[in-house]
Amino acid sequence: MRKISITPEIEKLVEKKYWKILHASEINQKILVDLALLRDEFSNARRIEINTGSSQNPNWGVSPSTALQYAEYIHEIQRDYQSGLLLTWQPTMFCDNIRQKDALVHHQIVNCAMRVDGHDRGTFANRLVKAMHYDDVRKAIVPPIYRELELKSCVYCNANYTISDENGEGYYDLDHWKPKSCYPFLCISFFNLQPSCPSCNRRKSASDIQFFGLWDDTGSKDLDVLKFKLDEASLVNYLVFLERDKLKVELVEAIPWSPTQQVIRNNTEQKFHIEARYAEHKDYTEEIVWKSKIYNPSMIQSLRDSKFSALIPKQADLERFILGTYSDPDDIHKRPLTRLAIDVAKQLGWM
Repeated sequence: MRKISITPEIEKLVEKKYWKILHASEINQKILVDLALLRDEFSNARRIEINTGSSQNPNWGVSPSTALQYAEYIHEIQRDYQSGLLLTWQPTMFCDNIRQKDALVHHQIVNCAMRVDGHDRGTFANRLVKAMHYDDVRKAIVPPIYRELELKSCVYCNANYTISDENGEGYYDLDHWKPKSCYPFLCISFFNLQPSCPSCNRRKSASDIQFFGLWDDTGSKDLDVLKFKLDEASLVNYLVFLERDKLKVELVEAIPWSPTQQVIRNNTEQKFHIEARYAEHKDYTEEIVWKSKIYNPSMIQSLRDSKFSALIPKQADLERFILGTYSDPDDIHKRPLTRLAIDVAKQLGWM
């Protein structure tokens, strides 16, 4: 829903606590060994077959890529991993690297079942993800960084928590913006990883279509991609009848009529059913409407003038107290439903 700009501070954090910690860990040696073994296997292979059908209706044939092309694909991963580039590539760098890898082994076949010299070997994608020890990286390296960045809500729905605790445990699913089943070499690239709730991660699955990407490296000041809008007619009906069920929240593009955002909005709604899920939060929307009516400028000023102001002296904290969550759009990842609260409050002319 709202991107995070990759600032120099975030770059330094990723370099210091992702790249350097990973390279100094036991996981690093496992990655180096397993990638080398996998590359040797393909370097010495004579025949690669892939199944372009299904397990029920197989269609085995010689792979359009040679064994040496598979080996070169792995060699490029080894080179980029050891230099640290692979771990710190930013989103605008993904396309060039995808084209380079596709020239060797196209992403449409990396998830096909394969045979190497007549022996079943699963899929190339799964073998690479395993060799790169994604599961170990996800469990041991990522959570402390997400905790420092205060990423605490699903990037797709902003309705569920994604928590990392002080012991380094992560309580979330880790989604790949560019799916690892198509682009396995990006499976541990930090800026390809996004904390998500199990529901959104399961629904997105391996879809290789245009979705919201959390990280922005373009320097754009328009970081909002999707937002919520309270249907005006439903608000009028609610204010007349005071029936909560009349309230309706819609998912819309942050920039009206943006073709790119329209595609992302439609894909998001189709996969995640955001509007249907938020229809179950009408009580929360109703409370925002109440607050917009109760906390008028004079009421807010009276809070500032009271002894209460000594407890919460900052304007942003006062707004957080009233709204029940953060009021700055940059903070929407800190708590679920913050996107909804900010958008509806602004629409009502309150915040």
